Amino acid sequence: MAIGVDRIADTSRNFAMQFAPNYPVLHDPDNVVMGKFSVDAMPASFLIDKKGVVRFRHVGFKPEEVPGIVAEIEKLLGE
Repeated sequence: MAIGVDRIADTSRNFAMQFAPNYPVLHDPDNVVMGKFSVDAMPASFLIDKKGVVRFRHVGFKPEEVPGIVAEIEKLLGE
């Protein structure tokens, strides 16, 4: 899922829809979730295993990191 934190829900949704996600895009204008996950920069991504444990955390985004993130996802899917 993606969680937008813009004050106006449509701002987050419109941004996310540019990428045609096949997952839900939620709205958290009060940043409740960011506080629970200690997010101090955006974008922030978390890969959570089937037991609900955060296994990988990424802050920021660099295209060259994509292969490593894909490998992390594949590792979790294989468990």
